[in-house]
Amino acid sequence: MSVVPSSQAPAHSSTTLWGIAFAISASLCFATLDTTSQLIGLAAPIVMVQWVRYLIQTLSSAVVISQAGEFTGLRITKPALHITRGLMMVCTTMLGFTSLRYVPVADFTAIVMLTPLVVTIASSRLLGEHVPPLRWLLALGGFVGVLIIIRPFSHAFEPAVFLVLVLVLMGAAFQILTAYMMRTESASHTHLSSGITGLIVMSCALPFFWQALPLRIWALIVVVGLAASTGHLLFNMALKRVNASVATPYLYSQLGFAVIGGWLLFGRVPDALSWLGMALVAACGIANAWALMRENRALQSL
Repeated sequence: MSVVPSSQAPAHSSTTLWGIAFAISASLCFATLDTTSQLIGLAAPIVMVQWVRYLIQTLSSAVVISQAGEFTGLRITKPALHITRGLMMVCTTMLGFTSLRYVPVADFTAIVMLTPLVVTIASSRLLGEHVPPLRWLLALGGFVGVLIIIRPFSHAFEPAVFLVLVLVLMGAAFQILTAYMMRTESASHTHLSSGITGLIVMSCALPFFWQALPLRIWALIVVVGLAASTGHLLFNMALKRVNASVATPYLYSQLGFAVIGGWLLFGRVPDALSWLGMALVAACGIANAWALMRENRALQSL
């Protein structure tokens, strides 16, 4: 049995802890993003909100890269993938903002938490990876949890939930692409390129949707932009330090943050069935990440 030298163990432990901290912080940012987006509601055009969001992302990424002195070593080796990722981010943000106008933030978050389980299925179908029966069962359990939350055959069913389900599929593809790009690309440079792509797309549409808004709404739009930009950057930084299977379980803290936000701002508390569905989605998601981590360790020991 090999023993890790004592001089290397603290560094590895510190890197893992930082990765976990970045993942939890990203979850808080994403919950803030979703809650604030629902607070804005119909008060502002989606294009204006997203334009500000990508402007902040581009500027903040440029500042981070400049302070780190990384502009001289700007490394974008796969421009087509960067553009694709940026366009996918535009689609996911538009879908998310639209669906949050109709779906409670806690329910929205719980359904989006199905994304890692969809990644499991996508890895099997698209990448030809072997997925053991346990992880297929966990994916099914997560889907059952979502059905408990949305209750498609009840009178309270909101058709806008279908937008969230499309968002889950798009988000799964986005996560797979991001994890692939983090093998060779810089997290900050990737974040900058996505911001620029989104800013260009939104700038083309902005003249058709611009309107005067109250100062309070502008303040909320800025919060949306800061939360989105910071959250994606933090998650990219997490993936640079730990594997996706390690970071994923901590993303489920977003459920707790979303429930707290919905309660504080809207007075909404999930009912018993919703709590059950959320617990099932979270449990299956965390168990899926644990199973994936065990599989990776088994492969490394061969």
